[in-house]
Amino acid sequence: MERTVCILGSGNVASHLKQWLTEICVNSCACSSKTPDEWPDAKIYLLAVKDSAIREVAQELRQKNAIVVHLSGSTSIDALESCPQRGVIYPVQTFTKGVSLNYTEIPLLVEGSTSEIEDKLWQLAGAMSDFRRRANSEERRQVHLAGVCASNFTNHLMLLAQKQLAKSGISLDILRSLMEETLNKAFINGPLAAQTGPARRNDQITIGKHLEMLTEEPRLQEIYRLISSSIKDTYNQ
Repeated sequence: MERTVCILGSGNVASHLKQWLTEICVNSCACSSKTPDEWPDAKIYLLAVKDSAIREVAQELRQKNAIVVHLSGSTSIDALESCPQRGVIYPVQTFTKGVSLNYTEIPLLVEGSTSEIEDKLWQLAGAMSDFRRRANSEERRQVHLAGVCASNFTNHLMLLAQKQLAKSGISLDILRSLMEETLNKAFINGPLAAQTGPARRNDQITIGKHLEMLTEEPRLQEIYRLISSSIKDTYNQ
């Protein structure tokens, strides 16, 4: 039986997509096989694969009478140029197997190679989420870059903070309330208004003490210095 949607992939995104589509009662299947002959027929193929594999997988689907869709924020729709019907649905979210998400709150950025295809993907996105937006490849790249800065970089800074706390035997949980309030204020008031801390106050004494504490951590010391400098420059222009 032909499926409405076939998800190609076996990673974090694929596992969530299968559950996501099941919850909205879309006739879908997930296929982890790398052998094209084993891929079932479908009206839409969602490529939940690494960015570097998108073009290769699309080549294998070029003869299918189906819409081929990738899910990448940083990859142009042109990576699917071998497929006559192509599009993009980019979920602005991080996915981990076994970690539940409220799918209706995940923003979806939609692009199609024609207005007709884009309208079909727009309808699918509307069933999947309450937050959808039409976005071309350049707009998607900008969102992806911003997402890396806001999410990936923040998470890495949390790791560095955790290592620093561990030196005194203190758990990362000590920062939970602080971080939740920081993010909450950033979205309510905007990051510019929400900024606090020694660099915002241009408190050179405290900054100097912190840099001295990081003498044995030169990489973290440089990160601290660069971010503090960026904050100071933002409020002293």
